[in-house]
Amino acid sequence: MVFYKNGSVDYSYTGLALYSGNWWYVKNGKIDFNANTLAYFKGNWWYVRNGRADFNATTLAYYNKIWWYVKDGQVDFNANTLAYYNNNWWYVRNGQVDFNANTLAYYNNKWWYVRNGQVDFNANTLGYYNNKWWYVRNGAVDFSFDGIARYGSGDWYVHNGVVDFNYNGLYRVSNLTQSMSDGQTVTFDGWYSFVNGKVDKHYSDFIYDGKEWKPVTNENVSSTYNGFAENGENNWFVINGNVKSDFTGLVTDKDNITRYVENGKASNITGVKELSCQEYNLTTGNTQEVNGTYHFTNGCLDRTYTGIVEEKNILTYWENGQLNKDINKLVKYKNELYYFENGKCDKTFKGVVQDDTGSWYINNGKVDYSFSGMALCNKNKWWYCIKNGKLDSSVNRLEYMYGRWWYVHNGVIDFQENTLVQNNKGWWYVNNGMVDFSFNGISKTDHGEWYIKNGNVDFNYSGMALCTSDQNYNGKTYFHKDWWYCIKNGSFDARADRLEYLYGRWWYVHNGVIDFQENTLVQNNMGWWYVNNGMVDFNYNGNFKYKNWTYAIKNGHVEF
Repeated sequence: MVFYKNGSVDYSYTGLALYSGNWWYVKNGKIDFNANTLAYFKGNWWYVRNGRADFNATTLAYYNKIWWYVKDGQVDFNANTLAYYNNNWWYVRNGQVDFNANTLAYYNNKWWYVRNGQVDFNANTLGYYNNKWWYVRNGAVDFSFDGIARYGSGDWYVHNGVVDFNYNGLYRVSNLTQSMSDGQTVTFDGWYSFVNGKVDKHYSDFIYDGKEWKPVTNENVSSTYNGFAENGENNWFVINGNVKSDFTGLVTDKDNITRYVENGKASNITGVKELSCQEYNLTTGNTQEVNGTYHFTNGCLDRTYTGIVEEKNILTYWENGQLNKDINKLVKYKNELYYFENGKCDKTFKGVVQDDTGSWYINNGKVDYSFSGMALCNKNKWWYCIKNGKLDSSVNRLEYMYGRWWYVHNGVIDFQENTLVQNNKGWWYVNNGMVDFSFNGISKTDHGEWYIKNGNVDFNYSGMALCTSDQNYNGKTYFHKDWWYCIKNGSFDARADRLEYLYGRWWYVHNGVIDFQENTLVQNNMGWWYVNNGMVDFNYNGNFKYKNWTYAIKNGHVEF
């Protein structure tokens, strides 16, 4: 295919041309179907794949000895990002891959370590960015890391993922390993002395003698000190001068202050913590098992705290330092009413709850006064009619929900209810709390005995109707399956005693129902007729005794 301009082939043209809804790459007047390149057109550079502009492409493209970043088919010269290509992630600066980059790059909610323009997922090192040195684990910055990291000619103190050059003091680690770029593994274990964030000395151990920390040397150093000892930014739990690095639990000192200790180090936690651990008493030297939920302030057990604690979408109710699990009610907090159960409030909870003040709609843990409608109670799985956040027990009507019409009685869907309910469209048959549009038959309720067609009372119907299922009321069966009943203006006519024509036969209706056991004589405007098993028997010829009189019957008709 060739490129025409002004009616003739233009062999000098190289660029993009529109044909049959696609933009094609033309080289020297002909479409180059093998082209995989970039093409300049109307102020932009476009990505060409197999001779056609690919406007959906997000990739890297090689052109003029540079790898360019393509987004939505167009070179993005402003891009500063990471791009996936040929099974690797590459660092893009100002729209082109920077193979000299050694930095950190933010992508997909993480900071990644870039070495020579490529993300190094094996990197366990320190990376310099924004005037700080950051700890990298498996190619990504680990902001939770506290410990020691080797880089260059030193070992450095890292806190919350960043090197702290202001740290001076001792720090203890246990079997902390770091994989190096040369394949070697470094292990840090024991006490380290830091000056300006860098390891000055490594000691196998330290002992606290009650006044100062002393390194363990070949000389015999001992101590009888039991308690807490500060070192740098940390406070350590020691027994006989040695840090109890294997201890995690509670420690109560001689002033009856109880601290939470984790791996031998006193914690600074403020908030709630669930514990199942040992409590060590420094006065007696005894330990005991503790289990429960505790409130801490700066790492110390707060035995006097009374109030509500908010933590990770959970509210907890405290009295005198203990979680009050007897709280099962609405509690006012920050000018809102929150529902507490066993002393806790889940702020993600939605549904209906009940307390001694009523039934309430809870949204995100608190009463939602703006809500009106049907809502589920998570405990009993009942549905409640809510008005302005509270159960509206005055509601007795049909409500449409999830493609069905339900009967709300005293504000609650009653799944046991079998009745008739009226709305502006008529009276409806409710079975197990739901309008049953498939029901055709007769039903007895508090509202009477009615003929139902497609779930709706048919007040226009008069005639015979088949009962499709046993209909019980107050433990008694009033209408039987497969029996025929006489209907008048939609209501069961129990006074009917006559012949009724049905399916080509004349039947005897007695007390409103066809009596298939009846053998008698019945009168209509055509005379007296012989009824056998509830049906006029036009084939009968003979005599029949009725009320002490014997009558002659011919073709089912009484001959007088």
